[in-house]
Amino acid sequence: MGRRMAAASAVLIGVLLAGCGSRAALASLQRDAARETAEKQEALVVYGITDSWSAWAAIQQGFAAKYGIRVDLQHKDWGSRQIIEGFKAEDGPQADVGLVESSFARWGAQEGVLLSYAPTRWDEIPSNRRDRSGYGWSAAFAGTIAFVVNTDKTGFQPRGFRELTDPRLRGLVAILDPLNHGQGSGAVLAAAYATDTGGERNIAPGVDLWRQVAAAGNLRVVEALSPEDLTSGRVGVGVLWDFNALTWQEALQAPQLRVYLPEDGTASLDYAVVINRAAPHPNAARLFVEYVLSGDGQTLLADGHAVPVLTDDAILASAQKDFKAPHDRLTLATRPSSLNAWYLDTTAILPDLWSQQVLPLLPSGG
Repeated sequence: MGRRMAAASAVLIGVLLAGCGSRAALASLQRDAARETAEKQEALVVYGITDSWSAWAAIQQGFAAKYGIRVDLQHKDWGSRQIIEGFKAEDGPQADVGLVESSFARWGAQEGVLLSYAPTRWDEIPSNRRDRSGYGWSAAFAGTIAFVVNTDKTGFQPRGFRELTDPRLRGLVAILDPLNHGQGSGAVLAAAYATDTGGERNIAPGVDLWRQVAAAGNLRVVEALSPEDLTSGRVGVGVLWDFNALTWQEALQAPQLRVYLPEDGTASLDYAVVINRAAPHPNAARLFVEYVLSGDGQTLLADGHAVPVLTDDAILASAQKDFKAPHDRLTLATRPSSLNAWYLDTTAILPDLWSQQVLPLLPSGG
């Protein structure tokens, strides 16, 4: 089957499932998924998902228990850009699914490396949180940029982004590389919101704030950040997604780790589970997307401290339980009002601004 015909068939399968929402269609997909993995005795291969986040460990186990399909998590520390570039670069099919920040999902769809698929709940997803040009991707959940602070190391809790220039934090503030990771670009957007003059249409104030942190000698830009980095004191302040920070705090039971939202403002962004166009197990990949967007999957995401894209009152209450006023995701976090500005304009100019203004001030090795 040619690539164009395969892509057209994938869209048709998704439309049929979304249109009829029938149990029979899902049952057929389940049989096809089980057959393609069982025949080759292979697992569904997923890039960029770490099992240290409790939600994905639970989703991995729940999917395997419900459908009898193993999930193999590979390249767990890869950022969103690396996942899309990995989809593009692989000579032969290897990855089935990847987890990427939605601006990178949009890029992957434009590059033609994502399999078109409309899950059964497609029409329930807000139109600005899914691929408007086709069925390349849809959001699964949102994360909000938070601070996780080892107060034994820092001696105080910085209340917001402006306090990250404090000399007591020399060499202790860490973010993921914003050129490779959605978590890192989210930290730049959050800083832009914190300045009151920046945002998804004007990222420069956020870059400048991080330039000030770097000029103070406080900033480390890394490709991976672990709970051990915080508990050991190698990092005093991690700026990362709230669901990661809260999971670490919960798992470690470390009283010196404080997790909270910066008081001067922060950002929420979506993540999407995307399917590789060359997926070796395309039906299993579709079924995995269905599971993540099901009531079971969305509830597991909420239990893992994320905000799922599809929420009833009970799930939303679970997702919002982590922060109480004034540290509440609904009052402090800002979502881009113009996703086009964030996807198409700002993420395109961020690499040049960051490379020119921040990278020269970093110590060698980040």
